[in-house]
Amino acid sequence: MKRWHALFAAFALGVPLLAYLRTLTITVPFWDSGEFIATSYILGLPHPPGNPVYTMLGRMFTLLPFETVAWRVNFMSALASALTAFFTFLVVTRALRRTFDGRPTTMVQWTACEVGGLVAAYFIAFASSFWDSAIEAEVYSLSSLLIIVTIWLAFNWWDRIGKPGNDLMIVLIAYLLAVSTGVHLGTILVFPGLLVLLAMLRPAIFGSGRFWAAALALGFVLGLVVANEVIDSWNIPTGLFVLLLAAILLYFGLNRGSLVKNNLATWWVIAIVVGFSVQFFLLIRSQQMPDINEGMPATLSAWKDYLLRKQYGPSNPFERRADLWYQIEHMYLRYVWQQFQLVGRLGPFSEESLLVRLVNLIPYGLFFTGAWWNFKRDRTTFWFFLAQHVIMGPALIFYLNFTDHEVRERDYFFTNSYHFIAIWMGMGAAATLHWIMATLAPQPKPVRPAGAEPVEGSLVPLPTQGTALAGLGIGIAALVGISLLPMKNGWYTHDRHNFWIAHDYAYNMLVPLEKDAIVFTNGDNDTFPLWYIQEVEGVRKDVRVVNLSLLNTPWYIRQLRDQAPKVPISYNDAEVDALQPYMDDKTGKVVWVKDLAVADIVKTNAWREPVYLAVTVPEQMGFDKQLSLEGLVFRVHPSPPPETVDTARIIDNLYRVFHYRGLLDKTRSYDRSVYKDDNAYRLVQNYSAAHVQVAYQMQQQGHPEEALRYLEDAVKISPDFPGLLEYLGRTYEDAGRMAEARKVYEDALRRFPNAAEFHYHVGLLDVQEGRLEEGIAELRRACQLNQQYFDWYSALFTTLWHAGRWSEAVEVLRDWVRAHPDDAQGQAFLRQSEDSLRILSGKAAEIPDRARSPR
Repeated sequence: MKRWHALFAAFALGVPLLAYLRTLTITVPFWDSGEFIATSYILGLPHPPGNPVYTMLGRMFTLLPFETVAWRVNFMSALASALTAFFTFLVVTRALRRTFDGRPTTMVQWTACEVGGLVAAYFIAFASSFWDSAIEAEVYSLSSLLIIVTIWLAFNWWDRIGKPGNDLMIVLIAYLLAVSTGVHLGTILVFPGLLVLLAMLRPAIFGSGRFWAAALALGFVLGLVVANEVIDSWNIPTGLFVLLLAAILLYFGLNRGSLVKNNLATWWVIAIVVGFSVQFFLLIRSQQMPDINEGMPATLSAWKDYLLRKQYGPSNPFERRADLWYQIEHMYLRYVWQQFQLVGRLGPFSEESLLVRLVNLIPYGLFFTGAWWNFKRDRTTFWFFLAQHVIMGPALIFYLNFTDHEVRERDYFFTNSYHFIAIWMGMGAAATLHWIMATLAPQPKPVRPAGAEPVEGSLVPLPTQGTALAGLGIGIAALVGISLLPMKNGWYTHDRHNFWIAHDYAYNMLVPLEKDAIVFTNGDNDTFPLWYIQEVEGVRKDVRVVNLSLLNTPWYIRQLRDQAPKVPISYNDAEVDALQPYMDDKTGKVVWVKDLAVADIVKTNAWREPVYLAVTVPEQMGFDKQLSLEGLVFRVHPSPPPETVDTARIIDNLYRVFHYRGLLDKTRSYDRSVYKDDNAYRLVQNYSAAHVQVAYQMQQQGHPEEALRYLEDAVKISPDFPGLLEYLGRTYEDAGRMAEARKVYEDALRRFPNAAEFHYHVGLLDVQEGRLEEGIAELRRACQLNQQYFDWYSALFTTLWHAGRWSEAVEVLRDWVRAHPDDAQGQAFLRQSEDSLRILSGKAAEIPDRARSPR
């Protein structure tokens, strides 16, 4: 059976690894990956609390002799994720064997264990958020691997309880968890569950006086150290700590027989201290001033603040930052639902249909089945897994305390929760298969001495009946197939093998800049890809990228001032430390440190070096009247420029300099073979915006056909942006090309049937072309869908009025006033129209019936 077990394990590893290799991000994506790839390549320091183990491992992967640096670091995540699936298989099969009185006794039971392990491995491997992390440089894959490896080690320790030296396995687990803080702090969340398992299996450990003597003494010292570092009001002298530590060490030395030798508490503390020492890498490397040195933890005080993430401010989970139910439902349960979707649609049935929803409930049915099976048949593993569910789910929801206006989806924070959900799904699959076989071919339970290991060939063989064998085969195929459906369903949205969009966005922003430029960026997505392309590919290292979010911190201002390429800043260290935000009495607005720093940079630079703002900067830093658009950046001028849009430079950039790989194909049409998430789609709209600005300038200069050409190219880049489609249609109308305008509007209606603006435009065209009833119907639909714009009501009113349908026309205005009771102008127009209606109705009544009769 070992060979068959190895074959199942190979599938648990191989299928995810092959899928990850095929969908792996070929270069840099958006968000944190650019930072992680760059810091891995140069052994830099990413954002707090830092990831020294990840960075060092990433550096090792950059030395692989194939593919690009970005691919190699992304591959580290793929390998870690595939190994996570592999160890998940091992853990689940071992847990399932315990549900069969410790060891399976029949081939059916053994098969159920293997299939359950494989199903769990596939469900987590292709869970949406886990897959996202598996194909790009992120810390969550390695964190998941460390969590499941520690559980696998704990289960190995469980199997060998009572054997000499077995407790060293627990010490190793403590060491790995301490080291894991150098990957991601969330990894240690597995520790409380492991303590629950230890307490259930070895309760005598916690009843030992020498265990608690060592634990309390060492815990007191460590707790005092941590409290002194975390609580700002504490300031215990270092000398006192040294004396206290020396006294503790002397005490342990004098009582080493009882407090050190074979004392788990002592060795745990030693393992944790040794493992956590990896964090000193941050302190040492920061002092060498790498190009990316976030937080600059070059002193003990800065290192402490860096690890405690003080840069991001305090957070109190007891002060809820959003409604608790919103945090549970929208910021957790919604994410859980998104992870294991089997199908997106079934024939004519969409994702929102009842049938598709019922199909997508199958994995969650397996989850509850697995939890019930685990509870009924092995309480020890049940309580262990339940503890992990509580910590990774409800407890984490409470601690993270998300707002209702997060800058991005936070699904990745709950990756470990999805992991344990997948484990119970696998156990549910095993239970289902066992019940199927128990129904089709009940088998007697063989007698085996308690605790005896099964030997090769000792398991009761599979049933020989054709029906039972067919049922077993169908059951295995169905369960494994279900666990692989998320791979099929999510393949397109996770396929990054041709995703160049973030890379080219960074290239397109940097390359057109003048030599030695300073460019101000806003956040992660317009900064990290730039850092990557500068540090890893050496593109435009003369340009200094200044991140406005970081510019609120003293360490970053000093870094910009002192490290090449240097930014002109006049502040000395004392002045930098003294910078504080304040309220401007004249404007009533808060003046942030970044505002002061930007003003100083521009003043000190005295226009010697060119200065730019990325178009993603929401507030234009007070330079609104000094800007001219050049593509993805605004150039900042000493005085208001004659033109706010540098048309010639934008055209040169758009058609000669910029790259659009993965966005446009060789025919310069939109490349739908490459998936763009919401974030990527929003950012590439900046290309469209540049085209639109050029088109507008062409319109102003009396070149409508040129304007249309640039608008058509803008639509190729953002074909699903309704506002842009409407602008193109209206421009066709202005040029007298009504057929093309109608085609744009009607195509848009097919894709956006609830977009009121397209009903409005189609309705106007229908009226102009004499299709009165069709036009009125479209205009009515626009007013029904969106009651925000008076233009739509006005058009419907005018059409009905000119058609002699005065009462209907006035009713349209009444609808508007009912929806906008504060619109005084609308009310006046309504009164005027009602007066006209009474006059017209009276005149109509004076006309003889004979004269009104049609001839």
